[in-house]
Amino acid sequence: MRHIVLAAALLAVYTAAPSTAHALLIDSFDSSQGGSLTASPPVSASSTLDDVTVIGGERDLFFLKSSGASPRPFSAESNFFAAGTFGVQRQSGVTGRALLQYDGEDNTAPSSYPGVTGSSPFVSASDRLDPRFGLNPTGLGGLDFTEGGVHDTFSVDVLSAAGTNILRFTVFTSALLASYLDVVVPNGTMGSVFLQYDDFVVASHLGATGAADFSNVGALTVGFTGTADADIEINLLETAVFVPEPTSLTMLGFGAVALAGYRTRRRRKLAGPAGPGPQG
Repeated sequence: MRHIVLAAALLAVYTAAPSTAHALLIDSFDSSQGGSLTASPPVSASSTLDDVTVIGGERDLFFLKSSGASPRPFSAESNFFAAGTFGVQRQSGVTGRALLQYDGEDNTAPSSYPGVTGSSPFVSASDRLDPRFGLNPTGLGGLDFTEGGVHDTFSVDVLSAAGTNILRFTVFTSALLASYLDVVVPNGTMGSVFLQYDDFVVASHLGATGAADFSNVGALTVGFTGTADADIEINLLETAVFVPEPTSLTMLGFGAVALAGYRTRRRRKLAGPAGPGPQG
């Protein structure tokens, strides 16, 4: 059994994970914001909150209940489930979308959605909330999300997820330089979710003509969509360094090397020291 334990230990050593050492904190959700919408849809709310612990010093929030009878609620709120968390909750039969916006201290929430009773709050190609309303695409002043070329990933700590949730990250360098990436958070997810910068694509649906520069970020938005009844709770949003995990075959290879090495040493030990060679 000892050789199995040894091989397993080596597998554990070589199973890497993204590192958040010296991470750039975007939001720890320590300040309360948001609420619940219970009226018949479509109904929306928005707010802006100054907080020195939030990147850029301000968090803007917009959320919209798009279906579901009154008084069934759609909720989007920090410190809703527990202190230091942000949660989106849809009661039975309710759908809705939420948008977090980080674009500096402009005291402007994304509340200027025109025609909220129609489809105009959405980006038609994907039915997501359009992050440009009320946005200052250069409001963060060109922050370096790579931390000098070191960080290459967004990290989101998911505490719980029910149903199917989709997070959309959109990064702006300017109005014409923007990139986005969707990540699906399946039912039952718990743990960190990662979005690598290299996987982002040009946000042409927003009118962007080029990719965002992650070393020169002017604004960041995080959109939340999901199936009816879907809920999600997160508690930390930051940058990270992505370290790829070895494939299963690679890990099996490490295990085989460890096991072979152990067996070789064991055979030598059982054979004892070598005797003298032939005498001349």
